[in-house]
Amino acid sequence: MRKTINRLLALCMAVSILTSMIGLAPALAANHVEIVTPKYDSVGSFSDGMAWVELNGHFGYVNKAGEEVIPLAYKSAKNFYDGLAVVSWYDNSCFFIDKSGNKIIKPENDYDDISNFSEGLARAGIIARTYPITLSGVVISEGRDMKYGFIDETGREVIPLKYDYAEDFCEGLAKVGLNRKYGFIDRTGKEIVPLKYDYAYDFCEGLARVQLNDGEDVSSGKYGFIDRTGKEVIPLKYDYTYSFHDNANSFYEGLARVQQNGKYGFIDKTGKEAIPLKYYFASSFSDGMALVGQYDKCGLIDKTGKEIIPLKYDPYLGSFRDNFISDGMVLLVHNGEYGLIDKAGKELTPFKYNYVHPFSDGMAAVRLNHKAGYIDKTGKEIVPLKYDDTKSFSEGIAQVKLNGKWGFISVAAGTAIPAPTGIQATPTASSVLVNGEKTVFDAYNIGGNNYFKLRDLAYVLNGTDKQFEVTWDEANNAILLTSGNANPSVGDEMQGKVTEAKTAVPASSKILLDGKEIILTAYNIGGNNYFNLRDIGQAFDFCVTWDDTKNTISIDTTAGYIK
Repeated sequence: MRKTINRLLALCMAVSILTSMIGLAPALAANHVEIVTPKYDSVGSFSDGMAWVELNGHFGYVNKAGEEVIPLAYKSAKNFYDGLAVVSWYDNSCFFIDKSGNKIIKPENDYDDISNFSEGLARAGIIARTYPITLSGVVISEGRDMKYGFIDETGREVIPLKYDYAEDFCEGLAKVGLNRKYGFIDRTGKEIVPLKYDYAYDFCEGLARVQLNDGEDVSSGKYGFIDRTGKEVIPLKYDYTYSFHDNANSFYEGLARVQQNGKYGFIDKTGKEAIPLKYYFASSFSDGMALVGQYDKCGLIDKTGKEIIPLKYDPYLGSFRDNFISDGMVLLVHNGEYGLIDKAGKELTPFKYNYVHPFSDGMAAVRLNHKAGYIDKTGKEIVPLKYDDTKSFSEGIAQVKLNGKWGFISVAAGTAIPAPTGIQATPTASSVLVNGEKTVFDAYNIGGNNYFKLRDLAYVLNGTDKQFEVTWDEANNAILLTSGNANPSVGDEMQGKVTEAKTAVPASSKILLDGKEIILTAYNIGGNNYFNLRDIGQAFDFCVTWDDTKNTISIDTTAGYIK
């Protein structure tokens, strides 16, 4: 009877995989295609052809076909840049992986945070101190003090971790902070601009905005600009200006927004006043235009100060002010509603939306009556306003949210969405110890993680405190796992070590542990399902460790799971 159930289990799993593959076969997009139906708790934007996804605290990556090409097996993940991405294990150690999930750069030291590489160096940090954050005497979260330095592309620490704050390198210099003072270092770690300013902003067009405060009050600060040698080329005489974007007051298209006595205008790189300081607010220049306004109305000026769009639209606040133009479209507000005009002032869409995001890839996310979709440059609603939330397009794909879950859509009309091609699974080369005894498993490595058959693990753990039973619930089309029960042998467990690489396809079988649904990362390989070893260890609370020096995986049922 058990053998029959086991065969049925394998058959149903195969049918499930085949069905999922059919569901992802090529399809022509009409207006938009849901590449990934909303199912994740959070997702990132596409970068370098990949996007990170997260479900139940596990991070991995999908490609533009919607395939989970790097398993959801990490504690955190960042965007890919130049073929590399930063991920972290559950012990908080960070490292770089490539698009196959292979560990490419393992820093020589353990870090709690690493940024992507910029100009050949990556910022790295460790937690120097933790402290409780309280509200009305109740601890609500944990604060962290960090120390930052930089590593090179071999993982070697080339600038010591001695700064309280650090940003990525930009135009050859990186902003750093120590004891609440800021300056700049070069790629050798030399302090080119002394750490003497109360705040500093990244270099932009060869100049950086710096600020000195009068005491502790940041609003009392005066700012000016320095060059790359640290020389103050524009005196620190302008009033502090809050912005949603750190560099909104930097130079763009040769001009910088400045404020004195509550009035905004623009200066050039010599410090000369190019446009009089007469406006109540102003944005940075973009595409030769800047948004300016008085108390109750706003419009657009060109770089000579000429008003090219009359000041007749509503003033608006927030980050939108610094993203008012994109792809030649101007986003404005009239009678409290958002719409689009072109540079000549022609209305492209009705002023009817609750919000309009900046254009990206020729599309803009819009919101109306608590629903979101997308419009194109003509104002046509290409994606119906049916989602709960949307993000901007990146590399032709956008994040969308529906019923609390995130997915991805594409609007490349008439293009085929590729069918899954699978990813390579290689036989696990590591030795495996189970409670100290060497055990040979039929197991695969995918993206740096090891995958085992459930019944093989249940077989070898029989008689231990962590034993579990595997059965198939045909009525509910689910795998049932029961902790504490012995798993009777059906004769096909532990069939020996595999010897050749195969193609793996993500598996999505429903799994219940003691009656409660759980998520285990799984792949179908050669008609069998293989599950992430660490996921299983966490589910049944047994210890899984890795000895890099001996290339050995250890399973210890006398110890609990360690993240």
